[in-house]
This record gives sequence, structure tokens and C-alpha cells, in this order.
Amino acid sequence: MEEKFAYWEFVLKGANAHDIHGVQLRENIRKLAVDAGVPGDVRNVKKDHTVLVRCKAPEEQAERLLQTILKIPDALIKLHPTDSFKRKMTSEGGEPPKIPDEFEIIREDELSEMVWALQGAGKIFAGGEKSRERKLTQALKLALIETSACADEHNRGTPNNRNFVVTALENFISTGPVEDTDLVKQVYDLYQLCGQANEYLRLALSGQRTQDKVKELSEQILKLAGKILENLNNQKG
Repeated sequence: MEEKFAYWEFVLKGANAHDIHGVQLRENIRKLAVDAGVPGDVRNVKKDHTVLVRCKAPEEQAERLLQTILKIPDALIKLHPTDSFKRKMTSEGGEPPKIPDEFEIIREDELSEMVWALQGAGKIFAGGEKSRERKLTQALKLALIETSACADEHNRGTPNNRNFVVTALENFISTGPVEDTDLVKQVYDLYQLCGQANEYLRLALSGQRTQDKVKELSEQILKLAGKILENLNNQKG
């Protein structure tokens, strides 16, 4: 059988799972791929501490994307450029694996996603930041990005039972910087919206009704999370 090009695969490695799982690496990769106009997907691989990217593009374009990923400027993400690599995937006859027309994040089971999100937030607190408030703000940003990603999935109107991860929001509300009461109030409102959406998912109300209600709440969550994240990014220091 003649082998035909199917797609490129990037195998991204860190010293351990904490270097690349739960630190928003998938979200960073998706943004870079979308900006580069490269279709494909990205997922965390639990068993061997890797992140796997599939993409369909000319080799030069794929190589540029890989090099850009390996240079992501984030103190939390510790990729090993010498251990990470690109490989050409081929198929022998039949239909090759389906590569998405847009770039997507493949999410794992809810428990794994929650563990990664909490580990990422924990890594922020354990890091070498100068102030407690800055640590809290960085942890909140991770929670907002994860919350927005989940809301975006529900907002597309496709069946999705993945719950919102609210533990990081709850932690911020209980231990956040009390001098910024407006921020704490906004995060509390976001936490309440996520809780309502999770309740609808838990009750599993009749299909379309649940989907429509969660979609409605997701629109509110996206709007509020985006506003909070924009305000945080505009803060000095």
C-alpha cells in the first residue's frame, strides 16, 4: 500500500506533568495555531507527561508553528526543546484520521481537567512571586481562562456535559485581596453563574431545555469572565 501524508504531530515534553499540564499550554498553543491559520488539535497525554499536537499544514508552516510553541514566554511552562519533536504521520490506504478544520483543544475527563487546573493554581502560589496579591491575581487569571474555555464550548450549542471548575474561583473569593472589593464581587457573581450552570448539568433537565439554559448562562459567563480578565490585564505591576 502506498503511504500518504496524513498530518504532522508535535510531541511536546517537560521534565514532569506539572511543567506542561495545568499551566494553560494548550490554550497558548491554540491561540498560536489560530493566529498562524493552522488547523488541528492539542491534548494532554496523561500517561507520559506530554502534550500532543496534530496539525495539517505544509512542512515549513508546521515547523514555524512548532518553533513558536517552543519559545512560549511563560515562566510556568517548562518545555524541553531538545526532547520535543515533530513527526510526519502517514496512512496506508483507507481514510486518514480526521483533522478538525479549525484548531481545537481536546479535553480529557472532568476529574483530570480539575486536577490540572488546581495544580496549575497551586504552582502559582508555590512560585517565586514577590507579593501574595500578585500570586492570587495570576491564579485567578488561570481560573478565568479555564472558565471561559468551558463556557465557549457550551456556547457553541453542541451537547456538552463538562462542568465548570469553580474551586479556584471559590478559593479566590475566600482568600482574595480584600482591598479590591469590586473584583471580589465580580468573581463572586461569576462563581454564582457557574454554579447555576453546573446545577442544570447535574439535574440533566430535558435535553434541549438544559442545552438552551446552559448556553444562556455561558453567554453571561463569557462576558463577565472576559471583563474581569481584561481589567486584570490592564492593571499595572
